[in-house]
Amino acid sequence: MSHRKPDKPGAVAPGGAAGAAWVDVHQHVIPPSWRALAEEGTGNVGWALPAWDPESARAFRRERGIGAAMLSNNISSVITGRPDQVDLVRRSNDYCAELVAGSPRELGFFASLPLPGPGDPLEAVLAELDRALGELGAGGVVLPTSVAGTYLGDPCFEPLWAELDRREAVVFLHPDEPTFPALPGVPAVLLDFVLETMRCAVQLVANGVVHRHQRVRIILSHGSGGLASVAHRVAYGLPMVDPGRSGEEWLADFRRFYVETSLSSTGPALAALSAFLPEGHVLFGTDHPYAPVHAVDRFRSHLRDAPLEDGWRSSVQAGAALALFPGLHP
Repeated sequence: MSHRKPDKPGAVAPGGAAGAAWVDVHQHVIPPSWRALAEEGTGNVGWALPAWDPESARAFRRERGIGAAMLSNNISSVITGRPDQVDLVRRSNDYCAELVAGSPRELGFFASLPLPGPGDPLEAVLAELDRALGELGAGGVVLPTSVAGTYLGDPCFEPLWAELDRREAVVFLHPDEPTFPALPGVPAVLLDFVLETMRCAVQLVANGVVHRHQRVRIILSHGSGGLASVAHRVAYGLPMVDPGRSGEEWLADFRRFYVETSLSSTGPALAALSAFLPEGHVLFGTDHPYAPVHAVDRFRSHLRDAPLEDGWRSSVQAGAALALFPGLHP
């Protein structure tokens, strides 16, 4: 991503080209039937469940010029292991599909999956994947960084990645319950969520998942958790583990990831991402409603002030997302 001097005040709308709509790939839903269930999972991550309904979400988008959004429901740690997990996931996906059916040009969704623990069969996972991408028309799937403490790069998830690859699916990788204790006084959502994202991404590369399944497009949330800063260190060290591949080959796998910018669109963060990722691999996200509105607006102002060329600004604002989700029409 090349840079230029900042635009004159008023030259662009907040964070992007004047009059152009945004595409947000990181908006959550909280179905009414899930609220009590979701509140069970807030104690270990350091946040209270926010208010949410379709009308307030629509107002949030319109007030910020967001013309389209990809919705997701990610509380995997709360339902993993429950006997009714499959039914809960189906109900959530049906709810998202109904929202999209009411606004098909404005909304798409990432389907949730009933992920089992290590060693459990994957039949229910693959069945819901087939239903969601086929019958319900989901634009992709949302996956947690780990399931019951096991990261997604573990060999037990290989059949899932193989099917996602066969379908050329888009995967939104979202952190969930951290696998390690939070620092005292520092809520997990502030630090450990981004570390979870980076740890999972590194394992997906180190275990060869990204290299074997190159037709899967994986979006890392929250600016990738600093991956751009550590990818070279890891890539050039991995030949000591697997001498059959060079550091440059490992690095190429890291560059296959996509990254969305929720709560991470500062100048330094964007500079790191733009120096590392190919054009079209950086997308806009807000993390609404979990991210406070004032935080969303602050990071949008950082994005507004970032010295991006118009082509890159347009790509981050909407172009990169529309290439992945052509059914959206902001």
